[in-house]
Amino acid sequence: MCGIVGYLGYRNAQDVIVSSLQKLEYRGYDSCGLAILNSENKIEYMKTAGKINDLKEMLIEYRIPGNFGIGHTRWATHGKPDDRNAHPHSDGDSSVWIVHNGIVENYQELKTELEYKGYKFKSETDSEIIAFLISDLLKQEYSFIESVEKTAEVITGSHAVLAMSDKDMRKVIGFRKGHAGGLVVGYGNDEMFIASDMSAIGEYTNKLVYLESDQLVILDDNSASYKDIGGGYFEPDHSFIEVPDTHFSKDDFDHYMIKEIIEQPRSIYNSLSNKIIFNDDKIEFEDFLLPNDFTKDINRIILTGMGTSLYACEVGQYFIESLANIPCQTEDASELRYKDSPIDENTLLISVTQSGETADTLGAMSLFQTKGCKQILISNSVGSAASRIADIEININSGIEIGVASTKSFTGSILSLLFLAIKLGTDKSTLSIPEAESLILDSTKLPDLMNQVVEMNPQIEMMAKKYSKYNHFLYLGRGFNKPVAFEGALKLKEVSYIHAEGYSAGQMKHGP
Repeated sequence: MCGIVGYLGYRNAQDVIVSSLQKLEYRGYDSCGLAILNSENKIEYMKTAGKINDLKEMLIEYRIPGNFGIGHTRWATHGKPDDRNAHPHSDGDSSVWIVHNGIVENYQELKTELEYKGYKFKSETDSEIIAFLISDLLKQEYSFIESVEKTAEVITGSHAVLAMSDKDMRKVIGFRKGHAGGLVVGYGNDEMFIASDMSAIGEYTNKLVYLESDQLVILDDNSASYKDIGGGYFEPDHSFIEVPDTHFSKDDFDHYMIKEIIEQPRSIYNSLSNKIIFNDDKIEFEDFLLPNDFTKDINRIILTGMGTSLYACEVGQYFIESLANIPCQTEDASELRYKDSPIDENTLLISVTQSGETADTLGAMSLFQTKGCKQILISNSVGSAASRIADIEININSGIEIGVASTKSFTGSILSLLFLAIKLGTDKSTLSIPEAESLILDSTKLPDLMNQVVEMNPQIEMMAKKYSKYNHFLYLGRGFNKPVAFEGALKLKEVSYIHAEGYSAGQMKHGP
């Protein structure tokens, strides 16, 4: 999932954008770049098919003075990951620059039309089309705002886009269509921010506005105007979220991922704190209260997520079926969103997403919303797009996760699913209060047990060195440890690029 950042203000835009992009590295990426309006009112850019640290090194040698710009981290879809296909992209005159998250579904049709007009393209991406469409409309004497809005109307699919132009300097225009990822606007003192999610800009501001689908925002140095795409202007609701600066520091660790692994005893403690209270022989979550009749008629539960969150869902399925005796199924959100599943008002959808902005999960949630299905969200990001779809949100409360490979959000998601299973079980009277108390008491031992694992780091390093010569790994598990095995294999693949597979232990006798 691509990362997007925009800045307008008095600071050095290059430094703000690079720092903010680093907060989005957890999304994964294969290239990155930025475009900045320099002190001579010309747009300069720098991009690379490498890491953000590579971009930083390039910018040390060639700094771009300016306090207004956009940046991007890219996961390749159309076109290979190279410098040419990295964002930002411009039109033929380099007067319009864009960053984009999503896929232009009518890309080929639009490209053919533009080529017929004589436009020449530089990259293999679908994203470049957006810059050319805006530029073509500007040449027809539409304003910059009108050109971006008309472009938003003509491209199909799901998108999050930022655009800037030397034809209307000191403005950044952003829009959202569908569920290609979020856009959140941040208000500072004489400065404005916009990004894919709050974690990118939480260091600078806590006054936020989240764009919904089919909305557009026009930003200048100290203000923002909002309008519906193809509609009128409106006043948005603001959110205020406190994000401690310490969340963004690596401290003395070499990598965010190592820091976040070591933080897990504390993050699990935070998840446990004030999570559940006992009240008149009923167990309730303190950070939210389920309406009395919310689960009364639920006879089927679907859990959904992607990647790590999907494996957490599979563990949660074991908890819910064993403690609440409710039939459950776990579905890959990228498949669920295209299924014609038989659901009704007695079906509960539980969605797990660390960021609350996962496109496929949002797509599945939106589909189920149209069918009148009740929804619970488990997320680590307050105020996300997913939270505005769900009826109830459970905050994992693991703290900001910067590392590309999820760690503490996985364990926090599993703990939240356990607590939800306990709540459902007591509501359904399939779990007694003493049984629930025993489970909760056991869960309070987790921080100490995790600390014991953290203290085994020297032995773990020796084991890793011993097995580093191997090129293929099988992770085996049974019961709720089967999805844990799949998650372990995913982590090895993500971090080391070594081939690994999760596998059911019982299936081994039939051959992998």
